[in-house]
Order: sequence, then structure tokens, then C-alpha cells
Amino acid sequence: MKKVDSIFTSLSHIMDETVNINSIMERLNEFLIVVDEKLIPSIEKIQYIKKYDVISRIRNVGRDISLYLYFPEIISKNIIGFYNLNNESFKLLYDNVLRSKFNMKEEPDFKGGRCFFKKIPAFLHGNADYQVIKALNIAEKSVELLEPEYLELLEYSDLKNIDLSALLSGISIPSNNMNSNQVYVTIPECLDRFSKYYTAIFNTVDIMVIDGKECTVEVLEQFCNITKIFVYGIPVEKKKLRISRYCEKHNVTIKYFTSLSEIFSELNKDNYSIKVNNFCHVLYLENILYEILWYLSVRRTELEAPLAEINDNLLYKDDESYKVVKALQKVYSTKINLITELYSDYKSICEELVEQVALLQEAFGVKEDIQCMNQHIKMDEVMIDLLLKMSETYKSFPETDSKAKMRQYCDLYKQISGMYEVSQVILNDFLGNKQVTNDLVEFKILKIESDFFKRKKLDLRKELSLKKNECVEIIFNLNSPFRNVEKRILGEYYLGRSKKQMAKKYLMEALENGDNKAGEIIVNSLTVSEAELEQLADYGVKIAAYKIGKKLYEKHETGRYEKYLHIAASQGHMDAIVLLGDISYNQFDERNSNKLAQEALHYYLIAEKNGSKDSNMNDKMGYLYFYQKDYKKAKEYFESSHTAESDYVLGLIYEHGYGCAQDKNKALNYYKKAVENGHTAAKVELDRINSEIEAKKEKEVVTEKKSYSASSYTSNYSSSSGW
Repeated sequence: MKKVDSIFTSLSHIMDETVNINSIMERLNEFLIVVDEKLIPSIEKIQYIKKYDVISRIRNVGRDISLYLYFPEIISKNIIGFYNLNNESFKLLYDNVLRSKFNMKEEPDFKGGRCFFKKIPAFLHGNADYQVIKALNIAEKSVELLEPEYLELLEYSDLKNIDLSALLSGISIPSNNMNSNQVYVTIPECLDRFSKYYTAIFNTVDIMVIDGKECTVEVLEQFCNITKIFVYGIPVEKKKLRISRYCEKHNVTIKYFTSLSEIFSELNKDNYSIKVNNFCHVLYLENILYEILWYLSVRRTELEAPLAEINDNLLYKDDESYKVVKALQKVYSTKINLITELYSDYKSICEELVEQVALLQEAFGVKEDIQCMNQHIKMDEVMIDLLLKMSETYKSFPETDSKAKMRQYCDLYKQISGMYEVSQVILNDFLGNKQVTNDLVEFKILKIESDFFKRKKLDLRKELSLKKNECVEIIFNLNSPFRNVEKRILGEYYLGRSKKQMAKKYLMEALENGDNKAGEIIVNSLTVSEAELEQLADYGVKIAAYKIGKKLYEKHETGRYEKYLHIAASQGHMDAIVLLGDISYNQFDERNSNKLAQEALHYYLIAEKNGSKDSNMNDKMGYLYFYQKDYKKAKEYFESSHTAESDYVLGLIYEHGYGCAQDKNKALNYYKKAVENGHTAAKVELDRINSEIEAKKEKEVVTEKKSYSASSYTSNYSSSSGW
């Protein structure tokens, strides 16, 4: 026997002579080659947990398309699948469809006698090794089979003990004498699961006809695109409730009939003779392809978050701080660059595949848009997923036409589903527009069995006012939580239930993928060893970096504490910034380099800008400015400090007129305030001035109104200073 592929090719020529099959098959082969030789190697480089499922679905699209091309007569037809027909049911199908639908003709037989035979629009070929005989439709260009020959085929099946339901792996029977918009396909239970077209055959079915005894959820799950189920015979009662739930969940209509004959009568009604669009695959393919693009955009966003927190300007620009920050930035930048390269490579391959499918469809006069949308696939489910994947992708990898494309696809979804509010929430989120309250209300209450829709609810949890338990419920209903935010929420959930090991597991997984918030939760809520604290710091967790840096500083481990304090400070950790300022300040004295003074001031100014209320820091800043002879700023910081030390120095400033007019009265008041707060050096200065005043009184006679300010005194600041 010929191989199945070669027979399919031969049949395609017979079935539709109006189409240039050679060029179409050549394009299809190019599509499959790109999938196998470019797309799959590109996906293999990406660490997406569901990538093999994506690969399988993309391959299935190719097989679905090839099945349509091998049998173009099934394009735009309602396809009715008969599942696992037994001998009696198959004969009933034969009688109702073949025997009754084709006119009997009286023709001479080969022996000169007369016999009746029918023109049967089926091409049959067998495979003795597998004991399966397959029937494939060739539409109006049929091969003539004498009825006796057909009956001999049935007798052969009895002789070889072949279940008659296994005779046909595919029999489609469109005919001028039948409903021209229907195709019948028989699907035996023993259909070879390793067959190239196994999944494609199941994917083509719109309406499934099945015996009640055979009807189970496990069987139904194989037919992912069915819209109706016709059950004949009495189903098992235990299974009926489960089947009903399945149909309700997947929006599938189920009808029960007493016999197969009733189903044939039902199928002859006009509402099953409407032409359908089933050869539109561009949007369906895009939805599958965008899953990888969506994942890459998620990873890039997750990695950009901690990178964005690292601010070079928060650190003093010396060699040590520069090396630490650049090393931390390099970790994230390298990963982001890899993601960007993978995206660019994969995206170009996607565009090539989509273009090839669009051209294939155009060869059959199909241009996919709202007027020509695949009615065979549940496109509302496809479009909501595609919208969500696209919006996330374009946020991380914007394109020149991304806004226009999002608006176009949102309009398509609105027309398909009628869900205006949902479409607007997605579009407003993408464009950064303010959300409308009523739209958010509709979005929140809507239940769609899509992981991507559930994840968008998580992303909008603040706008939707979702409680923690609602977020956890959403995550538990995902097929697999793998984004950082999902793992972090789960970590917090298990923390609240004192399941610390589970909490640590999810939080560490999130941290390892760049979620520093998860690391902060670990430090603040779980007991960690010093070694673990250092590990968390190496990941860039600022609170861990500060704690380990401070410990190392207290142990005087020079060369190590700087690294971690710089990591924390570069991400805006206030205590780390102040401590770095203190370290430089403590090492500074008036005899050494001005560099330490500049470094200390750098950190103190950043801390001040970010809201530090440390009055001791103001004292230190005042002193550093005083050292640099910027007396105006020194006076400002001392005046805002309100400490004994600041009052003492202000006394010196006003007594000697550093950066201001001399004012001995003010100096005297500041010294008094400092003394009241226990400042010993101020007591010395106050006593000195009082002694000078008394001495002056003995030499001169003055009035009570004479101003003390007329006198001039000097004092050596550095010798009297308390520093």
C-alpha cells in the first residue's frame, strides 16, 4: 500500500482541480520547515515552563492546516464527528447517508448481466499490517465503487474480525444530493494515537455524535473545538452530572436522543446547513506564538524592576562603590540583554510564520478579519488571551504600531464577545489611561477560564480592590504559578499560616528571578542565618545588604562591609546611606584629605533629601560645611539641629562673626542654651565671657543701656571646640 502522505497528496489533486495545489503545498512545507528548523530551536533556548506545550500546539496548527489542504472540501463546512460507531450504528450510518442519499442505477455488470450499484464519494485504502481500512473523501470527483464491492469490504471486516467502527478513520461525504455544508467524519476509538493527523482530526469536529455509554469527560476533552454534543442511547447516570458541568464550563450545548436515527433527522434541519468559516488560522496562531513573547516580556519586566532601583547617583563616585554597583547592574543587564536577543530572534520567526499562513488562506480566498472569523474555534477565548499577551508584550517591547494594533484587536474582541467593559479595561491599562469604575466592576465579577485573564486580575488587584484571600484563590486556580508576584503572594499566604518552609520556598524562587520585595519579606518575617543573610544581600536585597554590611563594619572587616553597604545605599536604603556618611565622617579630621569630608556630605545630603530627621546628622553636616568655610550653610544646619553641640557652635559663630555680623548677645544666648543642656565646652566659653564682662565693668563706668556689642573679643575656635 502507498504511504498515507502520498495518498493525501494524490487526493488533493483529485479533490480540487481549481487550486494550484503544488504551490500551496510548497508554502505549507515552508511553514513546517520554519517551525521545525527555526522556531523550535529558538523556543528551546527559552526557560518557559510550558514551552513544550506551546511547541506542540504550534505543530498542531500546521497539521490542522495541512488536513484542510489535503481535504479542501471540508473548508467552510460543518463537520460532524461520529465517535466509535459499532457495527449496528455503522450500518445505520451507511443506510441513512450512503444508501438513501445516492440514486440507484441499473447498469450491466462485467458478465453481461444487470446489477445495481451506487456512486459512493469515498476513497478507501487499507493497511493489512494494522488491520485498519480508511475511507477518505474526494468530494464530487468520486471513485466509483460497485455496491457489491462495498459489501465485500464489510464481509472482509467480518472475516478478519475487524470492528466495523475501525473501518473508517475519516469519511467526509459532501454531495449535491446531501447537505452541501456538512461533512461527516467517523472517528474510531482505536484511531492510531501516533498518527500525524490524530489531533488534527479531533480538532476539525464541530458537532460530536456519541453513544451514551461511550460519553465521558475524558473522551470529550479530546475534542477541544466542539460546540454541540448529540448523545444517543442512555448515558451512565453517574457520568451525566460531570458531563453537564464540563459542557457548562466550556460553553458546549449537549442534547440527548433516544436513537441515532433521531440525530440524522436533527442534522437534516436547516440550522445545520449554514456555511461556516473554519479556515481562518492567523489570529489563532498569533495567540499561541504570543505566549512565548508574553513570557519574555514578563521576565524582562521582572528583571528591570530591581535594576531600576539601583541608582549610581546615590553613591559617592569612588572606585570601590563604582565596582560594587556595576557588578550588581551587570547581573541584571546581562539577563535583560539575553531576553532581548531571544525576543528579537523569536519575533522575526513569528512574523514569518504568520505571513505564510495569511498567504495560504488568501490562496483559498480567505482574508481574516471581523467579516471572516473562525467560527469553528471559540474565538472569544482566543482573542481575550491574545489581547492580554499582546498588551504585556508591547509594554516591555513597544513597536511603532503597537497602540494602533491594540485598538484594532480590542475592537475585534468587542464585536466577537460583546464585552465592551473588559476590552476597555485592557486597553486603558495598556495605554496608561484612567480606568472607569463601571468597567472595573464588570471586569472583577467576570469569570473566564483563562490563566492570562486571571493574571491580569492580579496585576490590577489594587484597582479592583482585591483582598489577599481573593488573590490567593486566583493563584490556586492557575495551572501553574510562575511569575514573581504570584510566588510572593503565595509566600505571604503561607507565612500567615505559619508554614514557614513553604513560604520560604516560594519567596526564594521569586527572589532568584529578581523580586527583591520577596527577599525583604524573608529578612523581615523569617529567621535567617548570617550566611543566608549574605546570600540574600548578594541577590541585591537592600535590607539584607544593610544588615550584613553593618555587622561586618562592627567587626571591623574592612573590604567586605563596603560592598554590602554600597548595595543597600544604591537602592535608597536610608540607614545604609547615613552609615556610609558616618563612616567617612568618623575617619575625617581637619588634617587629612578633603575627600572624606566631601564623601560624608554626599551621603548626608542624599539622606536629607529623602527625608531623614537625624538631628545628629545636621550637627555633622554643619561641622563639615564649617570646615569647608561655607559658614552660611554651616549656620543653617546648626540652627535647624537644636542640640547642645549646635547651640555651642552657633555661639562661636556669632561671637566671632563667621559668615555673619558679630553679635555677642546672640553668642551669649546660644552658650547659655548649650550649658543648660550640659555642654561643658560651652560652660568654659560662657564663664570666659562673663569674666571679661566683669573686668570691663571695673575699668569703665557704663550705663545700664550701653551695648555689649561695642566690645571686641577673639577666641581660638579650634582650641575651644568640643570636637
